[in-house]
Amino acid sequence: MSINRINTPAWVIFAARYQLPGIVLLALIFYIFGDRLQWLLGSRWGGSWAVLDALADTFLLLGLVSLAHYCFRQQRLWSLLLASALLLPLALQYLVLWIGGQYLTPLALGSVDHVALLFTWGNAAKVFIVLLLFAAVGAVGALAPPRRVVPAITAFFLALTSFAGAALIEQKYEFHVYSWQRLNNLDAAAPLRAYQALLPHSDEALGPALSGGLSGVMLRDGQAPASIVAPRQTEAGKRLNVLLIFAEGMSARTIGAYGGAVPDLTPNIDQFARRAMVVSDYYNHTAATYRGLLGQLCGVYSGLGGAASWRELFAAGGQRSYPCLTQLFGELGYRSAFFDAHVARDAYVDELMAMIGFDSVLTAESVKHYPGVGAPKAAGSLSDQQYFDGLIGYLREHEGTDERLFMAGYNLGTHAWVDVPADELSYGDGSVNALNTIHNFDGAFGRFWQYFKSSPWADNTLLVLTSDHAHYMEESYVEALADHGDHDYRPLFIDRIPLLAYYPEKGFLPPRYNAKNNTSLGLAKTVTSLLDIPVAEGVFSGYSIFAKRPEPIGFASYGNEFYLIEQRQLYNRKSVTDARRGDYQQFMSQVRKMQQQEQADELWEPGPAVLH
Repeated sequence: MSINRINTPAWVIFAARYQLPGIVLLALIFYIFGDRLQWLLGSRWGGSWAVLDALADTFLLLGLVSLAHYCFRQQRLWSLLLASALLLPLALQYLVLWIGGQYLTPLALGSVDHVALLFTWGNAAKVFIVLLLFAAVGAVGALAPPRRVVPAITAFFLALTSFAGAALIEQKYEFHVYSWQRLNNLDAAAPLRAYQALLPHSDEALGPALSGGLSGVMLRDGQAPASIVAPRQTEAGKRLNVLLIFAEGMSARTIGAYGGAVPDLTPNIDQFARRAMVVSDYYNHTAATYRGLLGQLCGVYSGLGGAASWRELFAAGGQRSYPCLTQLFGELGYRSAFFDAHVARDAYVDELMAMIGFDSVLTAESVKHYPGVGAPKAAGSLSDQQYFDGLIGYLREHEGTDERLFMAGYNLGTHAWVDVPADELSYGDGSVNALNTIHNFDGAFGRFWQYFKSSPWADNTLLVLTSDHAHYMEESYVEALADHGDHDYRPLFIDRIPLLAYYPEKGFLPPRYNAKNNTSLGLAKTVTSLLDIPVAEGVFSGYSIFAKRPEPIGFASYGNEFYLIEQRQLYNRKSVTDARRGDYQQFMSQVRKMQQQEQADELWEPGPAVLH
């Protein structure tokens, strides 16, 4: 039966005439912006105009849809298809904003392989609501199109006027609008214009830089030194083992030892902090996981993003060469191992870690025989309790070994949107998944810490707890921080992250140390500083937290986003001060140059064979 022959119900005609679906849609948009209507937080006008900016895009699309319905009023199927094509980009942006706290970004596209992590009943309901409302807007107008052209043209020109007006207002009040956008992690308030974030940005002219940019030889010449470790150190005596634990997406603000606002969330990490050096004002230099792990272990800003980028590279048989801690410790005679919570081949972390030189990569299957581990409780990965039980099992098995070990690991249980297994720890009444996962990680780490401090490893191992990147700004996390009075938080993917270092000799490290806006780019150099290993010239970008820097500022970047960090504030291309614009532009240029060299695999020429 042709859609043209359908008798349009009276309620459809009524709804179309009075634009009820459009009104409901606009109400939904106001609700989605909910916590972003921060008109009373010092950005009243910016917030008002930013919301107008978003609504102008919506009005423009609704006007075009109304005009399409009139023009194709005799071909209702075509009218419906055209309306759907017009509304789909808008629906996608609002859906992504509602679920993820920001519009579609290159980072999100690069992580599409892990979209299953977003599946919760709450997110499923959001998808249903948005698609239903946008479909209703398109379908109702197609079934009961405007009978005269005047209403349709009027709607279109009103929409066009509001769009142009919002653009002019944003230009005139750019500072206020941008202040509001920066508070809310929106590069653009308007959903359609936010698509420009998916386009590459052109290089900007460089100004004078005061900070010295990035330490080390930032722009590699493709030639590795004879070795990473200075020759006089390769014959050094017995050194400490090294264990780096990268917690998935954890910010310092959630940890009690850093003054976290949520009470009793991390009692075990707090206990560990009393025996470790607690580093404050330390930021993640990039996001998300693949960039974070690679960047910290090898001292780089990688241009390869999420799982999708690495899948394409590995599928084509591609490789990339980096100067990494694995090579450094290999030259010192260490054996290296990486602990990945994923099931093998469920992600590309295991392939990445093998590529950068770990002698062995242990996945969920590799540790299931240890007590307390067994089959993965989560889809595709170990739970955090299982993960730390596996790590304990491995360490027990290697107690008393004569080999020096360099170990690193990454869990998955604290990832955004996931919740804890039913038989593991939850926080309070268990209603906030973001707090449950952090609390559960803390409990699992506590079991590990109890084992570690009474084991032989406590006498011969440098233990570092940090994160691959800051916690993602999922809805439950943002709301939980607000509910507990953390008014300093801004929904950005760059934030202060934990860095806690345990050294066997008590008193060797200070109990607290301020990194003064330094970033995780310098972790490799920080580790070598802690072990007193001089690194060859041109290895690892970034600064050790102990290094003297020209200026106490930091830099962070992921995708097309670039941030300058100063005095606990983040600045991007719009908000950076004139005094720092030269530093910012130099940093941006250096990162892009590094990523071009990485893309051509000219970043680093592999060094000598690893020693065993």
